[in-house]
Amino acid sequence: MVKAFYLTAISTCILCTFSDLRPSSNGDLIKQEPLSFVNNLINKLEEIESGEFIVENTERIGSKYLTGKQKVVYQKKPFECKITFLNPYEGASIFFSPTQNKNAVYSPNGFPYFDIELDPFGRLMRKNNHHTIYDVGVSYIQTILKSAITNNDIHFSLNSTTSGFELLAENKSFGYRELLTTKATNLVEIAKSNHLSEYLILINNSEYSFYSKIGPGERIKIPSSYAKTVRIMLDKELTITSIEVFDDIGLFESYRYSEVNYKRNVKH
Repeated sequence: MVKAFYLTAISTCILCTFSDLRPSSNGDLIKQEPLSFVNNLINKLEEIESGEFIVENTERIGSKYLTGKQKVVYQKKPFECKITFLNPYEGASIFFSPTQNKNAVYSPNGFPYFDIELDPFGRLMRKNNHHTIYDVGVSYIQTILKSAITNNDIHFSLNSTTSGFELLAENKSFGYRELLTTKATNLVEIAKSNHLSEYLILINNSEYSFYSKIGPGERIKIPSSYAKTVRIMLDKELTITSIEVFDDIGLFESYRYSEVNYKRNVKH
């Protein structure tokens, strides 16, 4: 009923225009440009206070890909968001404002003809989704990018295309390792503390069917970075138009954007 109704943090917050980031014609500067580009991207994300856009998302669930199209409206502080389904479940929506209600409110636009309150961390909200609704916004992607630029295994490259630019973040040493828990925790906490995808951790630990509590002394298989490869496409105005994320199997998730509008707080 409510599958694929909210988006990964990448899909909700990395749609920005950077007119000051065009590649230099100087060869030495071009070599340094990708890292500079990412640092500027992180700073620009910090300026976003609120925004709205349409996103078409694809996420790998098991051996299948689930797709959806939604309109997203959100603000960063205090956090609040509304997601309106365009396909599937056209007209249905999710509203979440944790300062007003700890639960998200699902309006089905049809049967059962009344609003339903859902736990953001519950099985119904999390089913067939890579992320929680709390990941909507800029903070999550900022954290992932900050972690990526400090990971020596991740290589950034910036390429020109016929329509604009391609930014790649590649971890050619991508793999998995065992993490021994030292205290009571859960897969979400492990993912957050290591800047990793919690869904990717879940599907690589078959003994766990959900993000439940884990005791100390447990061995958890975790990836060496958020993804093996992340591809970000930008148009000639340097607005991000799509993001693709790949793991060791192949495409993990992808997002395409349109009708983007952000409100910023630019600090001078």
